[in-house]
Amino acid sequence: MGHNLSKTRANRIARLARLWRDKRGAFAMQFALMLIPLVLCVGLAIDGGRVFLARFNLASALDAAALAMGSMTDDSVDLNAMAEVYVAQNFRMPDTGTVALTSTPETITPSTEDITLRGTVAVNTYFMPLAGISTVNVSAESVVKRGGADVEVALVLDTTGSMSGTRMTNLKSAANSLVSIVVNPVQTPWYSKVALVPYANSVYLGANADAVRGAPPEGADIIAGVVPPSLAPIMNDASKAKKARIYADDHGLSNNDIIRIDGVLGMTQLNGGTYKVKNAKTNNFRIKYEGGPNHNKWVNSKSWSSYIAGGIITPLSGGGCADPCLAILTAPNHGFSNNDWIRIEGASGWGEMNNSGDSAWQIENVTANTFTLKNSDASDWGVYIGGAKAFCTTPGCKYLRYTADNGSTRVKQLSQCVTERVGSEQYTNASYATKGVGYHYPSGGGNLACSTDNPITPLTANSSTLTTDINDLTTGGSTAGHIGLAWGYYALSPSFSPLWPDSSQHPGAIGAQDLVKALILMTDGEFNTGYCNGVIAADSGYGGSSSHINCDAENGGAYAQATQLCNSIKSDGIILYTVGFEMTAGSTGANFLEGCATAPENYYLASNGAELTAAFNSIAKSISLLRLAK
Repeated sequence: MGHNLSKTRANRIARLARLWRDKRGAFAMQFALMLIPLVLCVGLAIDGGRVFLARFNLASALDAAALAMGSMTDDSVDLNAMAEVYVAQNFRMPDTGTVALTSTPETITPSTEDITLRGTVAVNTYFMPLAGISTVNVSAESVVKRGGADVEVALVLDTTGSMSGTRMTNLKSAANSLVSIVVNPVQTPWYSKVALVPYANSVYLGANADAVRGAPPEGADIIAGVVPPSLAPIMNDASKAKKARIYADDHGLSNNDIIRIDGVLGMTQLNGGTYKVKNAKTNNFRIKYEGGPNHNKWVNSKSWSSYIAGGIITPLSGGGCADPCLAILTAPNHGFSNNDWIRIEGASGWGEMNNSGDSAWQIENVTANTFTLKNSDASDWGVYIGGAKAFCTTPGCKYLRYTADNGSTRVKQLSQCVTERVGSEQYTNASYATKGVGYHYPSGGGNLACSTDNPITPLTANSSTLTTDINDLTTGGSTAGHIGLAWGYYALSPSFSPLWPDSSQHPGAIGAQDLVKALILMTDGEFNTGYCNGVIAADSGYGGSSSHINCDAENGGAYAQATQLCNSIKSDGIILYTVGFEMTAGSTGANFLEGCATAPENYYLASNGAELTAAFNSIAKSISLLRLAK
C-alpha cells in the first residue's frame, strides 16, 4: 500500500515538471492577464480604506470645530478662523491636502443658533494612479444646533455709604459690562433679561411698598374739637321734628343756656350751630337758633338727615373750662382704645394739637366716636376749624412710637423702603399675599434713612434702561445684604410678578426646563443691620443706642438670615454667584460669600476696579455658557 502511494506522488511531480517545461506560453499569458486586475483590486481596497478613514477623521474634526464654535460666547473671536485651527489640529492624515472649509451662515457669531460646517480634502492614492486616479476628494459635514434657554439674572448691588467715590464708579463700569454680555441684542428664540436690585440698610420699593408689606391704616378724620366746661354733655340721640329735641343723659343744662353742638354723625346739620336751650328736662331738651337770620326760631329738623351717633354739647354761657382743660375730639369710628398713643397732624385752628418730632398724644375717655387728649391744656386753643387726622402709632401704622435702646421715646414715620420678612415664610419666595415683608421706620437721616434714589428695576431685556438705572445709582446707608439677597430672590420669583405692571417683566417658572436663573450678590463690607418692628435692632452692628430700638432682630443676625436665604435660593436651582469688592480674604464677609455661592468657582474677590470688571465678565460668560448648555 505504501509503495503505491509513493508511485502516485512521483507521477504527479513528473506531470508538473512537464507543464513547467512546456514552451507553448498559454498559461503564462493567462497569468499575466490576471495579475493586472488583481493588483488593481488590491490597490483599490487599500486606497478605498484610506478614503474611508479620511472621511471619518474629517467628520470628527468638523464635529470638534463646530462644537467649539457653538460654545464660544466672545464676540471678539473670529469663529470661522477658530474652526480652521480646530480642523487642522484634529485632522492629521498623511498624503492629504489642506481641508477647505465652508460654513452656513458664512459669518458665525455667538448669537447664531444653527451652525453647519462643511469640509473637503484631497486624498492622494497609492495604487489607483495605475487606473489614472491620483487623488480622491473627500467631503464631510457637521451640523450643530446650539443648546438654548432663556436667561433671567438678578444683579444685587451694594449701594451703601462705603461704596461712594471710585468704588461706585468701578461698580457701574463692571455692571454695565455684564449687562452688555448677558443681554443679547436679538431676543429670539431665547430671551435674556436682567433685574437690578440695589440695597443699603433696606430696599426701596416706592409705591409698591404698601402692596408687599400692607398699607398703613388711614388716619381717622377729626371732625370736631371742643374745650368743654366742667359739664360736657355727650349727645345720644336727636329727633326729626318741627321742634328738634336733643337727648343727652344728665346734661345739667338749664333753659336759656347758650350751647354749641359739634361732631354729630347723620344729622350733620346740627354741627357748628349755636343754640338756646328750651323745655329742658333731665335727659333731653329742645333748641332754638341763637343769632343769625333764624334767631330765636325753633330748630325744625323734620327734613334733615337721621341722627346716627355722636355729638358734643359745649355750653357757651358760663361754667368755664374744666380743670384740667382737656380737649375732646370727635372722630367717627376711629377704632382707638383707652391709653392708646396717637399722632395728630393737619389741624387747622388748633395748631397746638399737631404733633411734631417724637411727640404723640395718649387718649382716654374713649367712645366709639370721641376721645379725650390726656394731659392736654386746651384753655387757649381757640376754635377748631378742621383738617386734622389721628394716626395709630403701633407697628404697621404710618407712625411708630417706640422705646429706643437708650431708654428715650421716639416717634418715626414709615418709609417706602422695606426690611426682612418675619414668620413662617421668612426664607421662602412665597407670595407677599401669604406673608408680607417688613416695615421700615428710619430712626434718623444719613445712613439711617431710606434711600429713595435707588429703586428696583424688574427683569428687562432693555439694556439702555439697565445702563441708565445703573449709572443713576447713588450711595448711602448701612449694610443689610440679607435684604438685598431676599429681593434678588423675589425678582426671579413668579409669586412676586403682580408687583410689575408689564408682563415682559414677569419671571418664568422656577425649575423650567429651558430657563436659566442666576443671582449675583455683590458687597464691599460686612452685613451689619437687622430689624425689630421695622427699626434697626439693638444687636445690629451699625448705629448706636439712640438709633436702635430696645429689642434684638426678630430673625437673628444678618449673616444667619442671609445663609438661610442662600440655601433656599440654591435649592430652587437658581445659580448663585457672589462677589466681594475690596474685602479681606478670610474675613466674616468673605467666608460668607464663599459659602453662599453655588460652587467655589462662582465666588470672586476683587481688589480693584479692573478685577471687579473681570469678575463680572467671567460671570456673564459663565451664564451664557449655561444658556448654551441647556
